[in-house]
Amino acid sequence: MTEQECQNLLGWLVRREHLARKGIQLKVKNIQAGRALWGTKTITIPSLALGDQYRGTAYVIHEVAHFVNYYKGKNDNHGPAFKRIENRLLKLFGLSIERKRAYAKALYYNGELI
Repeated sequence: MTEQECQNLLGWLVRREHLARKGIQLKVKNIQAGRALWGTKTITIPSLALGDQYRGTAYVIHEVAHFVNYYKGKNDNHGPAFKRIENRLLKLFGLSIERKRAYAKALYYNGELI
């Protein structure tokens, strides 16, 4: 997945979740984990997520789920409401995750470990 594809995915998810007026931006940086910063309306994903379609998609979805949770949900960070949102968005792409706490321990595409 390229940075442009991540941008396109972000745009699609933001429109789908009716967050377009929020002006959410995407940045790619050499960091270890993604971030969703509502103060600056920025999603940051690690550069290691690029190059892998599934990992890139899962990272963008995880961070968008934070914004959906913040603006439209209970805002429970990585709690049950957040996980429901993330699972719903992942399912749109045939993805699911096995979690270790809030983070993906394993990523599956159509039930197959990838």
